Amino acid sequence: MTAARPHGHRGAVRVGVAAAVLTAFVGAGEQSRRTLGDPPAAARSGSAPVVGATVTCPAADAAAAVVAGSTGVGRGALRIARLSSAAAPPQAAPPQAALPVEEAGRVVLLPRGDGAVVVEGAGAVAAGLGVELRSVDREGPVRGTSAVRCGPTGTSAWFVGGATTVGNSAQLVLVNADDAPALVDVGGWSATGPLESRAGRGIAVPPRGRTVVELDTVAPDRDLLALHVRTTRGRVAAALRHVRADGRTAGGVDWVPAVGPPGVEVLVAGLARGPGSRLLVVTNPGPDATTVDLQLLTDDGAVDLPALEVPAGTSVSRSLTQELATTPVTARVRSQGGAVLAGARVLDLQTGPVRELSWAGAATVLSGPALLADVALTPPAEVTLLLSAPGADAVAVLAPLPVVGRPAPPAGRTVAVPALTTVAVRLSTLLPPGSTARLALELRTSGGPVVAARVLRERAATGPLTSVLPVVSSPGRVRVPVVRPDPLAGR
Repeated sequence: MTAARPHGHRGAVRVGVAAAVLTAFVGAGEQSRRTLGDPPAAARSGSAPVVGATVTCPAADAAAAVVAGSTGVGRGALRIARLSSAAAPPQAAPPQAALPVEEAGRVVLLPRGDGAVVVEGAGAVAAGLGVELRSVDREGPVRGTSAVRCGPTGTSAWFVGGATTVGNSAQLVLVNADDAPALVDVGGWSATGPLESRAGRGIAVPPRGRTVVELDTVAPDRDLLALHVRTTRGRVAAALRHVRADGRTAGGVDWVPAVGPPGVEVLVAGLARGPGSRLLVVTNPGPDATTVDLQLLTDDGAVDLPALEVPAGTSVSRSLTQELATTPVTARVRSQGGAVLAGARVLDLQTGPVRELSWAGAATVLSGPALLADVALTPPAEVTLLLSAPGADAVAVLAPLPVVGRPAPPAGRTVAVPALTTVAVRLSTLLPPGSTARLALELRTSGGPVVAARVLRERAATGPLTSVLPVVSSPGRVRVPVVRPDPLAGR
């Protein structure tokens, strides 16, 4: 989950995966304003630049390449620290020296190393700092590409995805980067109703340590999972990993993206066209049944599907395989009753028995510039940006950013996104034919609202490698609370 935070939050996540790529993104938070009448102009809340931010991410046990960037304006510095490995006591390793970032929009490579990663940004860099983890395993039981966008620690996280039925395993990784212990409750819902296991209550996460929860202990033999992770003490960073297998044949692996809390309208972005199965999952966490209206934003306009009944406390699914055979899609889910959650499971295939798993989650409308800090354009790998306009016509501007130690970036592009459509942009088309590059991109939009997701796909010799990442805005300013004089001061 990418949670909005004021500067100064700390935290870290880690999990054992193969060699990974980390990039960065953290938004700035907003503080609510109390409505006690209209305060004087001098007392009204305003905004200020974000000058500090900290991001946590599930880290690799093997060496990981870290890429950091910013959409901020001005100078700043980055600092990276790693928590110790799982085999060592849960204590912090000495932080790396601060790395200067002397120009806005630049991207720098950070040193390799093991352990859970905490990236801190100071100065203008903090406005667009963030972290993303990507790993690739080309063989073995966890063969596949997995990717996740990381964020700060918090007290609540939501996920739609995962399963513990035969051939599926899922792990919930909880990391506490603070110096005091944390307690966590894990609740949720599935295709057969709410989770009621006591094993999900009072899970302890040690100071500056992690706890990995095998979900079959909390939700045995459950499909179409949706989880709510909340702390009763302290703060944690949560990440959910799903692995599939068909006997001895790997069935894919991916991180399930964190989503926002339940809503009466949910947009699930990042559903690329292609062979394989596509399954929309809708969860009703409320006490009353509801009906949801389904609409697909395709490359040729909106398509309405039959409504879906969702019993109380239950997850249901609807296949989108036929609809996504020839068009990319963002799915709009509107509840006629209580708030719902939604996500989508994608199983990609080529010729042969190997399948690849990826999860798409609920998207948020872009409210400012978004950073795509690590876009590797090296055939046969392809990166596709899916842009959807759920309201009026919109325009998206893709601006490649300079990367320290690399050639000058190519020219940008402006993309029209007609109302109620999804537009797929193959990012390799930003380059001259036959060339390769590893880019950073800034995405800005105007006109109507836009939701976006990035699809990573490779046609490998042993089968497909696929993952989906949400694209999230990186606001550069944070609202500050109202300041009023103390009426008793000076008495």
